[in-house]
Amino acid sequence: MLDRDRLAACLDALPERERSVVVMSFFEDKPADEVGAELATSGGNVRVIRHRALARLRKCLGVEET
Repeated sequence: MLDRDRLAACLDALPERERSVVVMSFFEDKPADEVGAELATSGGNVRVIRHRALARLRKCLGVEET
């Protein structure tokens, strides 16, 4: 079960760029190329940033990667 308060705290703990990528990717449902255009970076770099941010979120939430 996901604790929304804990998730919010973990999102707040992310560096700003990673938080922006996660929010735009998952909450605004934007593709990597569109996120990259807004953040002045490539879609490939957005995918790398997103991957690292999700790893940090998993660690913060205590979720093991399968």
